[in-house]
Amino acid sequence: VLNKPYTYILSELLSNTYDTSLKSYTSPTCASIKPKLTKKYAVKRLKEIPNIKIYNENTEGGIVAFNYEGIFAQDLAIYLNKYNICVRAGNHCAKMLKDEIGVKNTCRASFYLYNTKEEIDYLVKVLKNENIKNEII
Repeated sequence: VLNKPYTYILSELLSNTYDTSLKSYTSPTCASIKPKLTKKYAVKRLKEIPNIKIYNENTEGGIVAFNYEGIFAQDLAIYLNKYNICVRAGNHCAKMLKDEIGVKNTCRASFYLYNTKEEIDYLVKVLKNENIKNEII
């Protein structure tokens, strides 16, 4: 959820500060660092969920590709959407995905300057829902 006005975000982006707590925006120099730090935090938190399989833990960038065991990726994306969490689901224009990692589809969460730890914590909370499979069916 983006609560800051656009002009304020731009002024923060142009400043030379960097908030390692991931709670605020960063300078252009750090524009490539924050998504990586946010992804690292997301991977750490997602690993707490036994049914989550992460496919790109050690890649560069701010994208996490994952699946929830026993739930079709598109169904998981629809479930997360009910909680106002936006992820992409599918083969992500990589039809050779199945040949490379043995799965046809994944969910993909993308992180950038505006994402916070609180949003990742919320994603994890929603994925830890004990009734997740019942809510999807």
